[in-house]
Amino acid sequence: MISVLNFLQQQEDRSAAFYNRFITKLYPISISRRISRDQADEFSRQTGDPKNYLGSGFNGDVFRVHPGKEDFTEGRRLVLKVHRGNEARANKNKFQEVEKLKLLNELIRHHGQKAFGVSQIGLAAFSQPGGNSCILTTLVPGHNPDPNLNPFTKSALHDLIEKIAILDQGTPELGRFMHYDLSNKNINITHKKAGIFDWEYLSTIRLDHSMKSAEQGVNHSHCNVSDTFASMPSNIRNFELRSLHYYLCTQSEKDPKSAREFFKMYLQEKANYHQAMVKHYQKIKIRPPEDLEVDRSIYMANIKKMIESESSHAFLLKGTNGKTPLDIQKAELIKLELCYYTWITSPHCMDGEYNGKQVGETYDRGRRFFGDQLEKAVKSRDRDRQCYYKNCLEVLDTLDPFLNSGIPDNQKPARETGLTGPVQPDLLKRLYYRDTP
Repeated sequence: MISVLNFLQQQEDRSAAFYNRFITKLYPISISRRISRDQADEFSRQTGDPKNYLGSGFNGDVFRVHPGKEDFTEGRRLVLKVHRGNEARANKNKFQEVEKLKLLNELIRHHGQKAFGVSQIGLAAFSQPGGNSCILTTLVPGHNPDPNLNPFTKSALHDLIEKIAILDQGTPELGRFMHYDLSNKNINITHKKAGIFDWEYLSTIRLDHSMKSAEQGVNHSHCNVSDTFASMPSNIRNFELRSLHYYLCTQSEKDPKSAREFFKMYLQEKANYHQAMVKHYQKIKIRPPEDLEVDRSIYMANIKKMIESESSHAFLLKGTNGKTPLDIQKAELIKLELCYYTWITSPHCMDGEYNGKQVGETYDRGRRFFGDQLEKAVKSRDRDRQCYYKNCLEVLDTLDPFLNSGIPDNQKPARETGLTGPVQPDLLKRLYYRDTP
């Protein structure tokens, strides 16, 4: 069976004379929703109307299009992305996003369309006469989250964290579905709902593959390090360092009290995320994959450990009467800041600027705090906190080569570079405080 990439690449390689003789070449992405070539031609025509222009990204221009009388999307609005080809800034592969949207169908098929909500779905891809490559998808309603213009409601945040949990649960065959760009620009929210879009960098990673990599001393999680299994990247961490950090910095600059309340609300939703992951790993424990890349005993031991870790995180974040304990609030902020620093010091961040001294001080502060809290938990026989703070130290161990001790090939760590860079907002000072009686 011919692949999506090969099919569309063949269309791209045709001569201009070929396109002048034949109508638009069409490839369906969605199995349940089909469009005709006439509809594809009509969508292409609508991109000529300036009123339909929505904006531009690194790799293409986006337009709102209308299905007309034949509404095959059950009332959902549509967008058409026209790829810039060789003029794309970040990804010149015109059809990579098509493959990713096709891959996304596997997640939707496993969890159901209802669970996926209003997030973006791929419908079709086609090459226009003249060679332009287009992708037709559903439009995610709402606007980007912004504490001043479009703040998160409790319902919208809850809906978003549920979607992120689904991505991290993934499917038994393919594993976790990593978005890798959960910035506020790729999330839309309404008063009650949240949707994710721009799946161009979507990839999958299986848990047993991460276990095998950990055995070999290889760690692919980088700044996206999971709270409970440091060798595995997580979407919840990606959301924190790409969206939550910006949101809290912006909000706390003008209204620290509201930022504190929002952070507390987020930690309650994160508790729900960890509880969802407990249920997910319990299912895996009962029915593990057959084609494991590691020994079954190692796999099951890691699953048991992860269930314990996820349970401890859920319990501590939920707290008593829905109030996260102050030491856990502080720990979560330290991890957030350090993962964010790891992101902005990486070559993947195009405009990251940082201060090496600030990075080093935050790392040292985190190492001391996690160590002290673990010692207290051991003395008080608090098993949940022992598990939690061991996980926190594992996160720091994963970030250490990038921030503190240096990585191979003599590349200096972040704390020794960028000494004249700008100092980032100190969220720990802005948000961590003692509750008054």
